[in-house]
Amino acid sequence: MPRFISVDVELTNICGNDCAMCPREALRRPFGVMDETVFIDLVDFLGKSRCLVTFSGMGDPLLHPLLPESIGLLRKAGHETGVVVHPASLCSNSGGESGADRLVRCLPDSVTVSFPSIRRDVFERLCPSITMDEALEEVLALSRRAGRRVRVSGILTGLNSDEGREYREFWRRHKIPAWITTCHTRGGNLKAKELILRPVAQGSGPKNCSLFLFHTFIAWTGDILACCHDLIGETRLGNVRTGAGWASLVREKERLAQNTPCPPFKLCRECDEPLCEINIGELPVEGDVMGRKEFFARISRESGRSK
Repeated sequence: MPRFISVDVELTNICGNDCAMCPREALRRPFGVMDETVFIDLVDFLGKSRCLVTFSGMGDPLLHPLLPESIGLLRKAGHETGVVVHPASLCSNSGGESGADRLVRCLPDSVTVSFPSIRRDVFERLCPSITMDEALEEVLALSRRAGRRVRVSGILTGLNSDEGREYREFWRRHKIPAWITTCHTRGGNLKAKELILRPVAQGSGPKNCSLFLFHTFIAWTGDILACCHDLIGETRLGNVRTGAGWASLVREKERLAQNTPCPPFKLCRECDEPLCEINIGELPVEGDVMGRKEFFARISRESGRSK
């Protein structure tokens, strides 16, 4: 049955990076930045669940003016915090405080840098907003300042399908935890089909989504969506501003879990996200911090994402 274990929060869906593996042109949800009052309602919604809260989504969380304060509120409420960033976002803007400076100042429990490839031609094809040399310099500098909190994630595409071992060994030499996963279509929305390694026939996505049972996505508007791949808001399960709390979301997921497919959304039939079909085994109880850590370590090993 569903549990409330981890949450991705989209502080904003605005981003200045034009990555090839991001289907931003298909985004139909309104653009904006999470208001302070919405974030306070979000913290109230999370309650005493002590879940893992990661700032990610379709935008750049470092663009949010209240990122340090947001992390502070979550930490005070007992939640583990993480931030997913693009290496270009670590640079300074016009000589001001850099993104890396902001991360060091607020110091979330983990910082995951999206570093798709360590092959220069592939990296700069996927991330045209920064050169690989500049990106590597930023990541290594951040690692020296923030230590083991920093890790990197890569993707295997049609351009670098054989890079897995090379990628992990490269970052091991730099003593930075790393994993690499398979590029997918983000619910059928990615136009750059040449990047896809595991195409799924239209309408033949997984019968049941393992991620839906323990993971939740909250957009900058406070809308609770079934998945971060929902670019139009079609899988809305509620909003954090209703005051209902996370237990009501778990009950709604329990109701949907009685169906096959689960969840019963059109988006899910187009999905080729590899983690949807992972065998998650027994889920930890909400609020069990050590159980949650052990759970994520286990599914990381079983999904091939282990460091």
